[in-house]
Amino acid sequence: MESQLQQRGTGWGHECNDMGVSFNSETQGEDMNVMTWGIICNSETQGDDKHVITWGISCNSTTNDEDKHVFTLDVSCKSKADGEENHVLTWCVSCKSNEGEENHVLT
Repeated sequence: MESQLQQRGTGWGHECNDMGVSFNSETQGEDMNVMTWGIICNSETQGDDKHVITWGISCNSTTNDEDKHVFTLDVSCKSKADGEENHVLTWCVSCKSNEGEENHVLT
């Protein structure tokens, strides 16, 4: 993933960097909680300035190899300057169980 990132100047005098934080815990070899957090910022300056910021949070938990819960949070903000500034913010929250019965999406 890191090798695929291309860091470029944003025009704000600094570059975008990707940051990642991961947290892993195991209890009695049965319970497993995994949380990953990352920020990726890509910027291109070719005629029009384009700024894209993605923010993702995922939490996976497994208990007794039976219950599986997945929580994902994605926040993206896109800005394009082409005479007019357009800002789009999307927020998606989903929770899924191993049975696939519970599926909640909030936008």
